[in-house]
Amino acid sequence: MLLDGAWLYVITRYIMPGGMVGGHKFTDEKEYKAALEDTRLINRLRAQINMNDPASVRKLYSSMQSGEIRFQTAVGREFDDELYDLIQTMEKNGGKLPGSDMPEKTKREKGAKPQKQAKVSKESKLVKTAKASKKIKEKDELRDDALTKEEKIRRAQRAIRDTETASITVRNRNEGRYLQPAGNTGKDLDAAAAEIIRKSNLRNRIISISAGVVATASLIIFIIYSKSAYENQAAMDELASLKGTDPITTEIEQKPLFTLAEEDAIPEILDEYKNVYIKNKSVIGWITIDGTNIDYPVMQTVNNEYYLNHNFDGKEDNNGSIFMDCNCNAMFRSTNLIVYGHHMKSGKMFGNLKKYESEDYCKEHNLIKFDTIYEKGLYEVMYVFRDTIKDAGNVGFKYYQFIDVASEEEFDSNMNAMAEMSLYDTGVTAKYGDQLLTLSTCNGSTSTARFVVVAKRIPNDQVTYVYGDSDKDQEE
Repeated sequence: MLLDGAWLYVITRYIMPGGMVGGHKFTDEKEYKAALEDTRLINRLRAQINMNDPASVRKLYSSMQSGEIRFQTAVGREFDDELYDLIQTMEKNGGKLPGSDMPEKTKREKGAKPQKQAKVSKESKLVKTAKASKKIKEKDELRDDALTKEEKIRRAQRAIRDTETASITVRNRNEGRYLQPAGNTGKDLDAAAAEIIRKSNLRNRIISISAGVVATASLIIFIIYSKSAYENQAAMDELASLKGTDPITTEIEQKPLFTLAEEDAIPEILDEYKNVYIKNKSVIGWITIDGTNIDYPVMQTVNNEYYLNHNFDGKEDNNGSIFMDCNCNAMFRSTNLIVYGHHMKSGKMFGNLKKYESEDYCKEHNLIKFDTIYEKGLYEVMYVFRDTIKDAGNVGFKYYQFIDVASEEEFDSNMNAMAEMSLYDTGVTAKYGDQLLTLSTCNGSTSTARFVVVAKRIPNDQVTYVYGDSDKDQEE
């Protein structure tokens, strides 16, 4: 109960509004009257005790610390701290109060003008009270770890006594003193104060240890992430170095995702990508946007979940991979090839795709190179828009379902829907029969928000400046 009362006092002391007595706020009439009683008691003590006599000051302070003299409000605590400061000053002056060793002649001369001295004494008391109040406020603002052990004990004892006042204080009206029942001894207060200090120190140690654990864990995570990022970049560099190298074999068994008709002949993989395909037969192409960090292999498997958190080597990786929608056919070209990638804060994958929000950025990066393993391709950005993944019952346009069309009317309808959502007009249009590329990434605002860039394929006979002008390139 002692500890609970102490903490209750600490919590309520600074938040309860009320009337003013001696520069302190009190919440109701009862507390206000208690403050007035404390004031009257202090005035009587000042009148009865010689405040310039060290022995008297020590005796008074001892009575207050033992609980023989009790105060009910902050007004009394202010007087308590005033005496404490006075004793500290006295000890620094060799057991004497400042001015107590004044020559007798000077004392008599000062006593010759009682009226003026009384005025000066009154003004001195006001200044002294103001300074004491300021010191108390400064002390209360100190952190626990900045207090001395003695100050911690005094503060804890005072808090305990103040919260018990209403229930354990008995006033002797004849003597004007506050008496403490025998059950609550000074030892109880010391034990309770020590317990508060112990808990405070324990709390500080726990906070320090917790901070150290968090810092260590953060460092470990950073090291792991940096190591993973380094390894992934090294793997990407190795893959990029495989592009264009002479195939280690010309006989490559392919594993199509789609069932082929008997008359369908499987196209041959481009020599440039044979070694990459041998390393992982889930690779379906390669995407590059000059002037950006987008330069990745494109994967494809039987679902759209696996490569959300797996890299090219099949290892779990929060960056995932760039991958093509499982319903798109790169072997026998779908109208629209949809490619997905995470929007990573590091800028990895499609982390910088949202820069296409700027029309100026789009003008500088309007060409996208996307090769399937079967043919080269260059695309020009046509639409840039934001969209969301819609409920199954929503009959509106869903860009992620636009893969093939059954008619020119359906194609034109999809084009009009995307043109209306586009953030700006690129001047690029498409007609039925054109081949499209859609890049999709998270928009970040919600789990269903998406940022989308749609591009139209440029015929190969118009892009010889990208891939060279050999007969082979023209045929491709």
